[in-house]
Amino acid sequence: MYICQNWVSKLSRTCASTCIYQLRAGHFLVQHNIRHSRKLLSYKTGSRLDTSWGASVFTRQVDRRSEFVCRRFTTVKSSSGKLNKMELQNIRQDARDIFDAAVKSVYPPQMIRNALTVSQDGNTLHIDGKEYDLRNNVYVVGFGKAVSGMARALDDLIGCHIVQGIISIPYGSQKVFTSIGKQDLCVKEGSKIKVFEGAENNMPDENAHTAAMAIEELVRSLGADDLLIVLISGGGSALLPSPIPPLTLQDELEMTGIVSRSGGSIQDLNVLRQNLESLKGGGLAQKAKPASVISLILSDVIEDKLDIISSGPTTPLLSSPRQCLQILERLKIKDKVPAVVRDTLQEKASQGRSLEDRSPYQHNVQSFESQWEHVKNLIIGSNSIATQAAFQGAVEKGYAPIILTNTLQGEAQVTAAMFSELAKYAILSFGDIPPHQGKVTLCETEVGLTKRGVSKMDLKRIEEAADKAYNSRTGLCIICGGETIVNVKGMGRGGRNQEMALAFAIEFAKTVQDDRSGVLKTFHVEFLSGGTDGQDGPTDAAGAVVNKNLIPTAISGKLNPKDYLNNNDSYTLFKSIKENNCLINCGLTGTNVMDIQIMIVKSLL
Repeated sequence: MYICQNWVSKLSRTCASTCIYQLRAGHFLVQHNIRHSRKLLSYKTGSRLDTSWGASVFTRQVDRRSEFVCRRFTTVKSSSGKLNKMELQNIRQDARDIFDAAVKSVYPPQMIRNALTVSQDGNTLHIDGKEYDLRNNVYVVGFGKAVSGMARALDDLIGCHIVQGIISIPYGSQKVFTSIGKQDLCVKEGSKIKVFEGAENNMPDENAHTAAMAIEELVRSLGADDLLIVLISGGGSALLPSPIPPLTLQDELEMTGIVSRSGGSIQDLNVLRQNLESLKGGGLAQKAKPASVISLILSDVIEDKLDIISSGPTTPLLSSPRQCLQILERLKIKDKVPAVVRDTLQEKASQGRSLEDRSPYQHNVQSFESQWEHVKNLIIGSNSIATQAAFQGAVEKGYAPIILTNTLQGEAQVTAAMFSELAKYAILSFGDIPPHQGKVTLCETEVGLTKRGVSKMDLKRIEEAADKAYNSRTGLCIICGGETIVNVKGMGRGGRNQEMALAFAIEFAKTVQDDRSGVLKTFHVEFLSGGTDGQDGPTDAAGAVVNKNLIPTAISGKLNPKDYLNNNDSYTLFKSIKENNCLINCGLTGTNVMDIQIMIVKSLL
């Protein structure tokens, strides 16, 4: 006896119960119920059926009286049981492997080698269709979590032409890379590129400020025949603090903490930094004139906006002091930030040094463009590259994947609730859900997701991927990329990815418990959220991977997951449940293109 898979349309889920058919004299006899009217269809196989086949495709048959279509059947024994523990562990490992594939695809040295080529005589550099003469005239500056590996690859390519270089990278990076055998992420001994380490815990500090001042001094010294290569990646803003006097580094640190605790996004912080620092908002590129400037960028922001990445040190300023004041008002912190921050922004706004006064509409367009003709900005790595690699990794694992978005943002707990609804929607989109169990709930879930901003087109794509997974008896893999925020209210340890994973586990467990039909219990859902830089918040984990077993395991250990979530202490909870292997401990990866979310949905039957 076999289970018929109705792969084609919603009709099979809303009008028909699961079909049962038997092999009789070379024919399939299919029996199913449609509108309480029993029909009998016959399909000729044309050959003897081997029950070891994964799938047998038959000629499309349409019973006009029932308007029922059935395109594909898969032979699956009706006595097949639930996935065993090892299979569930394999699904978790698959999620981890798919995440690893995403991270490896944006490995900094490879990104540099992909973007740059050198002529055979070694005297010409080719970048994005342009040529630059190399004659011992190259200077290098860089800042960010991925810059060390980028600098090493650049040094290997054109080191003989480098005169001087300065890079600012996270504190302890070189020691970590060496300890894990990633010497290709470290600047080699004897290099003319000097390494500064700072911004411990991704916060601007005196070491990072020292590096920034050294970078500013270097770029100010360049001439018309010099070539400045700027290496930029995620974390660059914290590693290039250059507050404009009378602001001090302490003022900026205090402002950053207040903005973060008040729910401000990294984009909000970058806009503030652009208008309060000398090297941000195009300041570095302008100070490097008349030298030629090439910026090689690993994007860590939504939609790869150049003016936002590391606060746009080599792009025109597209924000204003007035906009900064609006951010402070929106976050209700105008009276909480240091007075010098507020006073500086108000003074700049009153002086008319805003975007409108510096836009090409207020000046000669040609004159405006000439200010930037010495600069070329090139994105060599992004979240889109990582999610595409995750997609391919999921295909190789046998899943039916879909990239839902590269622009995921919002509060981590709210986003987790959206993923819980997506999991429910994906389950109800599988073809073997009887109509009395799933039809109404599917519609209600669709309405809920559209209210959360998920488009009907994306929901349709999920349905199609679920149909494909159902037809091939495999799992559905939903892939997302982006960056969320956390409204910090507690004193615990964790990061946005771990918080999202814990919130998802709590929300989905409640969703399964409230499901009276029992359908959701017949599926396994594995959810992973991780930072591509390998570090989520002030912890040694990149993120976490969870399923519905987490909550009962925690409760059996007398741990209250909601208490940990309310205290922003997801790391401590995951660390306490060692047997679940939730934490993603991959170490610093040397790259940073925001976060990756992977959700695998697979039937247990």
